[in-house]
Amino acid sequence: MQLMTCFADRKRNTTSAHQLQQNTTILMAQPITFDHAQARQELRQAYIDSLDLGPMRMNIASVVYFPYCDEDFLFDSKTAMEVLFHDAELPRLNIYGNAFEDWKEADFLSSLIDHELTHVQQWISPETRNAVLLPTRLIKRINDCRESRNWTRRRLDGTVRSYQLAISLLEAAMEIPAYTHQITDGVYAKKVSNYRVEEIRYILSKYSALTEAVRSTTGLTPESIVDDTDSACRILKLNVKTIDHAIRGEY
Repeated sequence: MQLMTCFADRKRNTTSAHQLQQNTTILMAQPITFDHAQARQELRQAYIDSLDLGPMRMNIASVVYFPYCDEDFLFDSKTAMEVLFHDAELPRLNIYGNAFEDWKEADFLSSLIDHELTHVQQWISPETRNAVLLPTRLIKRINDCRESRNWTRRRLDGTVRSYQLAISLLEAAMEIPAYTHQITDGVYAKKVSNYRVEEIRYILSKYSALTEAVRSTTGLTPESIVDDTDSACRILKLNVKTIDHAIRGEY
């Protein structure tokens, strides 16, 4: 009797797996909607591939779905999408599970088309390209400090914090235009949910406060970081405590 029960369970499991595969095959033959992708993780890459990113797509190496993201942005605690930049490569656009689990379709498309493609345009534009690429180089400096024997001293004397502040300032310079476009004149600006609009306004207020705190205490702007990175980081290092005091409660 136990043997027959095991066989029956195995048969049911096989039938269920076969039915699931069959249903997926049938669904894949039809246009995949956001609702389909939201409900079933295995359909998300196909849904992403079906989206028209227009001429900007030729400037992106890949648009790939990942279930999880290991990092979060400064004021947006649940990273849903991001464009990754490298000096000698086309940028890569990653889309994470949060984009499907936390948003409505209009929020998703707004973030992808109006926000992330703005970052790709920033990478293309000669006026903003250096600001887009510089954070990666500063992260390398932090990693070099971390790997050196002087890591503790450099962390305590403000060297690492100065690089972190420079990265944050550059991030603000890129994110403020992207978020502003997303809720003002983007393609999906009028369709974004009220909840997401309020989130974006909050994020914008934090980036603006950070930028103003650094400017008011040191006179530095994102442009200063790009124009003379070493000098700007030295100024930031000398004023780490003053800057942190000015922005305390804003991080």
